[in-house]
Amino acid sequence: MAKVKVVIADDNEGTRDLLNSQLSRLGCEVLGVAKDGNAALSKYWEFKPDLFVIDIDMPKLSGTEVLKQVIAKDADAFVVMVTGDASSEMVKKCITAGASGYIVKPFNLKSVSRSVAACRQKKGITVEDESDSPLMKFKGKSHH
Repeated sequence: MAKVKVVIADDNEGTRDLLNSQLSRLGCEVLGVAKDGNAALSKYWEFKPDLFVIDIDMPKLSGTEVLKQVIAKDADAFVVMVTGDASSEMVKKCITAGASGYIVKPFNLKSVSRSVAACRQKKGITVEDESDSPLMKFKGKSHH
């Protein structure tokens, strides 16, 4: 199975760890993590991931500023924003700035899974056999 390559940026260690474990369970390969906006940009350009998961509120450089800088140089970037503010104004601001989607805190495996599935579809990363998908195994729906 082709793995979605991911970089995670969040200033909260617990959130980073949770995203890392959930993305790994979904068959993703987490290439790097960052705890502030400047490190997030560095990690993005170092790894050029398929999926870039960024918290909106981070020190040094906000997630929305990181988003704008990445999209300005890489229009095909698949960026998902993580936010505790699900107001339509914040979501609209992120989508307008080029985000491919968002995950609202507190999040669960299902919301993270939707972002991974959307990334796979946009980037053309196929799951060779659905029954081998970690999510299918997680749901207990393996066809074997």
